[in-house]
Amino acid sequence: MPFWFHLPPTLKNFRVLFYQTDYGVWVVNIMAVAACVVAITLLTAVPAGYALARLRLPGAENTGIAMRVVGRPGIALAAIFAFTLWSGQ
Repeated sequence: MPFWFHLPPTLKNFRVLFYQTDYGVWVVNIMAVAACVVAITLLTAVPAGYALARLRLPGAENTGIAMRVVGRPGIALAAIFAFTLWSGQ
């Protein structure tokens, strides 16, 4: 069933979404994938962070600095995108 953008929004669209599609299955799938990603990230990042913080490994300080520098542009770009989206420009 195609969705035409020139039609005004009605509750019929919500009925179509919830009763004529597999929306519930999609939400469950997304939540399962998100939970797995969080678990895998925690299982790898926590030991890596501990190792970089506590153990005296060669290059650990430079690796920590590199991770901080690489992580900042993504946050800045997301903030710029959100600001331009909300300001209507």
